[in-house]
Amino acid sequence: MNEYLEAFVEESKSMITDLNNLLLELEKGGDEEVINSIFRIAHTLKGNSAAMGFDNLAELAHAVEDLLDAIRQGKTQLNNEIMNLIFEGVDSIGDLLEEVMENGAPQSNADELISRIRSELEKRVEGKVDKEETEEKGLEGEGTGVEIKIDPSSQMKGIDAMIVLKNVEEVAEIVDTSPSREEIEDGKFDTSFRLLLKGDISKIREVLQKLPQVKELIVGEKEEQEEEKCEEKEQEKEDKIKKEEEAKTEKPSPPLKRPKKEVKIRTEKIQSVRIGVQKLDELMNLVEELVVRKLKLENSMPPELRRGIERDFSVFDRVISRLQDTVMDLRLIPLKHVVDRLPRVVRDLSQSLGREIDFEIVGSDVTVDRTVLDKIQDPLIHLLRNSIDHGIEAPEERERLGKPRRGKVKLHAEKMKDYVIIEVSDDGKGLDAEVIKKKAVEKGMISPERAQEMSDEEAYNLIFQPGFSTKEKITEVSGRGVGMDIVVNTVRSLGGSVEVKSEKGKGTTVRMRLPLTMAIMQILLVGVGSEKYGLPLKDIMEVRPINRCEIRTVAGADKLIIRGGTIPVIYLSNALGVQANGGKMVVVTSSFERTVALVCDDVISQKEVVVKSLGGVLRGIRGISGVSILGEGEVVPILDVNSL
Repeated sequence: MNEYLEAFVEESKSMITDLNNLLLELEKGGDEEVINSIFRIAHTLKGNSAAMGFDNLAELAHAVEDLLDAIRQGKTQLNNEIMNLIFEGVDSIGDLLEEVMENGAPQSNADELISRIRSELEKRVEGKVDKEETEEKGLEGEGTGVEIKIDPSSQMKGIDAMIVLKNVEEVAEIVDTSPSREEIEDGKFDTSFRLLLKGDISKIREVLQKLPQVKELIVGEKEEQEEEKCEEKEQEKEDKIKKEEEAKTEKPSPPLKRPKKEVKIRTEKIQSVRIGVQKLDELMNLVEELVVRKLKLENSMPPELRRGIERDFSVFDRVISRLQDTVMDLRLIPLKHVVDRLPRVVRDLSQSLGREIDFEIVGSDVTVDRTVLDKIQDPLIHLLRNSIDHGIEAPEERERLGKPRRGKVKLHAEKMKDYVIIEVSDDGKGLDAEVIKKKAVEKGMISPERAQEMSDEEAYNLIFQPGFSTKEKITEVSGRGVGMDIVVNTVRSLGGSVEVKSEKGKGTTVRMRLPLTMAIMQILLVGVGSEKYGLPLKDIMEVRPINRCEIRTVAGADKLIIRGGTIPVIYLSNALGVQANGGKMVVVTSSFERTVALVCDDVISQKEVVVKSLGGVLRGIRGISGVSILGEGEVVPILDVNSL
């Protein structure tokens, strides 16, 4: 895909997102400025598509624009049926843009939808689309008059005219038009329109004669004659002045010296540049390779040599760290690129499920790594589906329960240390731990005995199990038990974790903790038997030798007594299936999901490493969030404590 096509697709996608959000605002009762903004975006989409030569895409955008124009001018009333038709048109434009991105041009035909929009429009404005005849105005200004006739049988007069105008502007300046330019681009003329142009008339004629849209071209002579007369009068005036000066006998006075006008050329510095994702990824890979090579050099360097170049090596280390931080910042993208599309998702889901919902987004300006952003969209959609379908009650039921008729769903994002916290909450009916446990027993996921001893928090986590659903009937939205499973697997593959909090009758909050970046991190290297593992340093609270007297068995599970309380103990040798060498050290780690004590054989060192996520058949292995390669080439798994 060439750079112009890529720029067209990216700009158009951004406009589609803005258009969707403005349409949602309009649906809620937006003011005149909202409808004007919507109309401007639709007009730009039409113009850009026509300029790229995508006629069917431009015609669809034109049909949507005409429908919006009828609403703007009060010729038709806005209702749910019209909104659904506009949204369908916007969605189809988005689909055609996807085809442009994949194939270089639209592959589908939108004629059927265009016909439906036109028919609906004609029906609602009493059989006529806004095609009033405009009074022909005279052309004002200096230049050459040109009359251009468009094929009368054309179904896209406005788009044909727009293409003509864009080509003319490449060789001449358009001084004036008749009718107005907006009316010409909207096709509001009979079969021809007039232009007043400044430029080389031969080039103008050459360009226009090559365009298939132009059926007849008339270059006005009146303007040329008037221009010639003006030139003759100017010449006569100059000759007269010259003769008067020659007739004077007195010594001519010295010529008036006018100060030279200083020409100031204003220059502007380029403040930003657009960089392709592929180049950013390549730069990130090079930085990762540099970090690995630095580690290898550090490990292979003899101590006496290291002492000799300690200062230079320290500077080298700082430069690499600064380069790494800069590249990391370049990869950070605001969350709004994903969440701005979600209001439309909520609107469509609430309509299909018969819910009335107010959706709020807080923290859309929080930035996260591009890799995280790419993968988080599906989990967010699944969480919203779960809130709307399972959480929010029907409007009538909410009124019966004394709740507001409209349910509330909120997405809240904030940064916390090296993580971003994203919460999806609702004020629905909440989770029923007993119903969840009963369903899990029926499906054979847990035993009745285990169900009896499970806490409510443990029961809530069952909703993330593959195939689990409390829905009796499978619908298009839910019932298959795959949505929440996708959420937890995706978040864990990113090195994050998920927590559920709920209160029966009041609502549910699902909290995701995600790393700001996945590429490079500080780890604590620990030994278990003959194996080495990495623990994220940001989660570690304390490291100390183990004291067996501080470990007590409570309800069949070992607990570590620490600061007047107890925390669960995980023996890494048992959790990872590795032969231990005594278990001499304990590492206390904490995340918002839980605080645990990890028993290992040895604490080796702190390392800055490049982390790669697991793919293929290795994806989703419990307890492992990724792997790293040490300087000496040794592969080390990075542990995910929350899933051990």
